[in-house]
Amino acid sequence: MLKKPLIIIFIAIFPFFSCFATEEISSQQLNYLLSLSLEELSEVPILGYGETRQVQEVLSDDIQYAISGSNPLKILRRLPGVHFQSSDPWGNYEWSTHLSIRGFKERQLGFTLDNIPLGDMVYGNNNGLHTGRSIILENIDKIQIAQGSGALETPSVINLGGTIQLFSNDPKNTEHFSFNQTWGSSHTLRSFLRADTGKINHTKAYLSLSSLEGDKWKGFGLQNKQEQLNAKIVHELGKHTLSAFLNISRRLENDYADYSIDSLQRLGWDWDNYNPDWQRAVNAAKGFYSGNVKTLDDAYFAGSGLRNDSLIGLNGLFKLNSDLNLKTTLYHHDNKGQGHWYTPYRASSSNVPISLRTTDYHINRFGVVSSLNWSFEKHDISGGVWFEKNHHSLGRNYYNIDLPIDTAFFLSNPNQAVFKQIFESNTQQFYMQDTFMIDDLKVSLGAKSPSVTIVAKDEMGNRAAGRLKSHQSFLPQLGLKYPLTTEHEIFVSFAKNARLFSEGRSGPFDTTQNVFSQTVTALKPEQSTTVDLGWRMKQNTLQASLALYAILFKDRLLRISQCSSILGCPDTLANVGKVKTKGLEATLLWIPLKNLSWFSAFTYNNSIYQSDYLDGTNWIEAAGKTVVDTPNILLSSELTYKENNFFARMGGKYTGKRYLTYTNDVSLSGFPIWYLSAGYQFNNLSAFKNLRLQLNVDNLFNKRYISSAGTNGFVSSDLEGQNYTLQQGNSRQFFFNINVTF
Repeated sequence: MLKKPLIIIFIAIFPFFSCFATEEISSQQLNYLLSLSLEELSEVPILGYGETRQVQEVLSDDIQYAISGSNPLKILRRLPGVHFQSSDPWGNYEWSTHLSIRGFKERQLGFTLDNIPLGDMVYGNNNGLHTGRSIILENIDKIQIAQGSGALETPSVINLGGTIQLFSNDPKNTEHFSFNQTWGSSHTLRSFLRADTGKINHTKAYLSLSSLEGDKWKGFGLQNKQEQLNAKIVHELGKHTLSAFLNISRRLENDYADYSIDSLQRLGWDWDNYNPDWQRAVNAAKGFYSGNVKTLDDAYFAGSGLRNDSLIGLNGLFKLNSDLNLKTTLYHHDNKGQGHWYTPYRASSSNVPISLRTTDYHINRFGVVSSLNWSFEKHDISGGVWFEKNHHSLGRNYYNIDLPIDTAFFLSNPNQAVFKQIFESNTQQFYMQDTFMIDDLKVSLGAKSPSVTIVAKDEMGNRAAGRLKSHQSFLPQLGLKYPLTTEHEIFVSFAKNARLFSEGRSGPFDTTQNVFSQTVTALKPEQSTTVDLGWRMKQNTLQASLALYAILFKDRLLRISQCSSILGCPDTLANVGKVKTKGLEATLLWIPLKNLSWFSAFTYNNSIYQSDYLDGTNWIEAAGKTVVDTPNILLSSELTYKENNFFARMGGKYTGKRYLTYTNDVSLSGFPIWYLSAGYQFNNLSAFKNLRLQLNVDNLFNKRYISSAGTNGFVSSDLEGQNYTLQQGNSRQFFFNINVTF
């Protein structure tokens, strides 16, 4: 009963992935849009049935199949429209972690946790924290993604495209204790503990701790060390509910070397930074290269990063009467970060041609998100506000060294300070929305109005300072959903969005005062208009969806470097015109047998630059070219099997061809990556309530591939392959997990 269906389906899909050795895909191959889930369909709202927008969810039961300690964003890679890459098996190495949805990158998407804005997911974030540092994976109840446009109430002023919302699970009603221990490749060791009090009178709470350590899968040293604490308390106050969530995260990561096309060919797949060979790094900095090394940027001695975060959120749901609810979230976030880099571009002394450069970050922000919901007759009217005050600082310093020093701690008292900027930003957003029925037609109609004011100070006189305000008075959304039958429905949505100006490295202040004064008056916030047309179907053993979309992205802002990106010179910010995107997303969830499910998602995306532009003194002919690092084809497929206490999931993700330059003269070929999860769960043992044994294998067939592109940005042309902006995907990695609850 077990082997036969698995073998038949595996044989059916294996040739399909094998054909992706080239970019050519036949129409027959595109018909393989299939995959799976383990729960009953009525309990798996993955396809967003009933929504007026393209919305999908991943629930906690699905999250259990992931590698223990994974970044929540990696779990979303199987969904349509999602392009996720990272060079480590957890998806936690933030320098390499890249996410795009329908051609929009991290800095153009919105992220929240329990209604708390997390900012964007770029490295050196200035307005939030990465999802991997915001919550422990086991404490997530569900993840919701809106590929086209997030809900109006989402607290984000950067989401030109969709939104990703994380929701923490509540404390359990009964006393509960769980322990999770993971061992794995590269000396990985992870521990997780959680204790739930159960409901005591009208209050329940939990406290959880996690610790993760793992070496680099190539090269030398510890790649990832993270310690995290989550706590949550929920109190019922009559008809009202109050809750508080606390997250404390302490993270250290060490870097892998960035590749160029040329260095990859010369140095091979096992190449990394020089650490622990200090003398070779010194020799290279003096221009004495060994082996196939030809440039200073082929490798550095080492690089690393530190991030300390504290996040607290207070939520209240107040049922004012049977038709009127008030929801309010108060939050505070404090972050201290420092990036370390042994640079051969500045000497410590005549004998030591290397110094240690740091980039120092600090975020201190607090805010409130509140909404009022009124239901009457066939209307559901809501309105809300979001206010945030953010203090952010950014600095660059150099330390003279004789030998390598311990960078597992924050450094202070530098020998040279290069620049320091201090920002204070005030964000406010208002929205109104009415969702109502006209016979069987569900209509959602509303608009939001965001505004951001930034005051920047420059402490050293070599960076931009001043006051900058950006706002949008009216950003409307319209959604329609109509049931064709009890099993079929169609939806249409329209949304306008904008990405308002931000402080820090991704904003207009990342330049000199002269350039800022000359360019800022001509800059406009980036804007997008998105239209979706979709169909969904839900039967007892089958769900399917199909969405067609078109996006106009205008006033695209491009950071134009004034030197090699690794040197960190001030950039200029220029409006380089429009991007037009069209695409298709198809999803299918099928349960052909009681214990077997199959999930597949297919994406076709075509994002095209519409304008040429001036890059300094060079005219760049980008019009008609595909947006960088945006594959036309994405395809994922998963089989999940569960019988009695045995469970298994095998899946794969194909990523199509990607371009590395704005003129599309350099590209990366497509590749498939497979993964496996399998295990056994013992129930109601004498000592334990549950005992779950699980094996995970990432990159199952040990594929060599380039994962992340654009770590050091993109260039207009790179025919000689000299842009160091690529990261390898990890080799095959094994993880064994024991989870005990009692």
